[in-house]
Amino acid sequence: MPIILHLDLDYFYAQCEMNRHPDMKGRPVVVCVYSGRTDDSGAVATCSYEARKLGIRSGMMIVQAKRLANEITSFLPADMDFYREISGRVMEIIENYADSFEQVSIDEAYLDVSRKCHSFEGAKLLASEIKKEIKENENLTCSIGIGWNKVTSKIAAGLQKPDGLTLIKTEELKDKIWPLDVKELFTIGPKTKEELNKLGIRTIENLANFDMNELTNVLGENRARQLHNFANGVDERPVSQSLRKQISRIATLKENTRDMEKLEKFIDYLAELLKPRLAKAKVHFKTVSIMAISTDLELHTKSETLPEQTDNIETAKNVSKKLMKEFLDERPDAVLRRMGIRVANLVRKEEKQEQGQRKLLEF
Repeated sequence: MPIILHLDLDYFYAQCEMNRHPDMKGRPVVVCVYSGRTDDSGAVATCSYEARKLGIRSGMMIVQAKRLANEITSFLPADMDFYREISGRVMEIIENYADSFEQVSIDEAYLDVSRKCHSFEGAKLLASEIKKEIKENENLTCSIGIGWNKVTSKIAAGLQKPDGLTLIKTEELKDKIWPLDVKELFTIGPKTKEELNKLGIRTIENLANFDMNELTNVLGENRARQLHNFANGVDERPVSQSLRKQISRIATLKENTRDMEKLEKFIDYLAELLKPRLAKAKVHFKTVSIMAISTDLELHTKSETLPEQTDNIETAKNVSKKLMKEFLDERPDAVLRRMGIRVANLVRKEEKQEQGQRKLLEF
């Protein structure tokens, strides 16, 4: 029996901002994508649960959100580079727990843990470990759903938010999934929900038992079959392992410092932690970066792209030390609390070998 986890980082952008601005904890926080036409033009990207209690929702116009906001609501512009940086570190944590791993968005991923766990109860313990590590390393909460395929695990993840952990076993399909509103099913948006409601389909159970011929007449054969299968807990889509975009290690320093000698030793330590991850992934890298988190919790990065791909960890160490020295020279007041190193622009070793062979043939 396959065992699939769906992990969803709770109100991700807002959590990232609250970690950056601790004074916003427990307050309504609204992260916006501003269009630039006017000061308030644009839409809400995400918001904290305190903001949701005021009626503010993702996709809502900023003007409308401000009408619903109270005097302690914070409106912030989306900082995608900052969120992608944190997402990359979280996804690395997650991937280490999976037989196969598929990131589907900046804040969502599927994990196939069938070989690692062997049972749903084992998967529940594993999910608890994942949640704990993400909380300890990044101070973020997430909701994890466990099911026997992608569609059931995604439904499970949405049942207890935020910071939820929900297991749905195969025999619980009718009790836990069928009573839900049909909109809870993957790929059903407002337009499809409206079409289904016109047919009298309001719950997942209604859809599971609906006449296929009539459903096909309205939605077309492929779409009707897909939704009918999903409603009956059938989903054969695999968790597709894709090449990760980066590999990094980040950790908290024993004491706040800007002492270059101490930081060089810490870089050596991080690089040695990175080494087995590179070997396991069987990749070469071309870009090396440092991540410096100062005592005011600001995240700073510096990167360098190498002339060609390599898997040499000594190269990563040397470049990281060079970048750190440059950073300290540029920021004479910066004192570091945490730091990390990252390699990116990855290519699989077999692909690099193929490229080399093609060049030889061309020569």
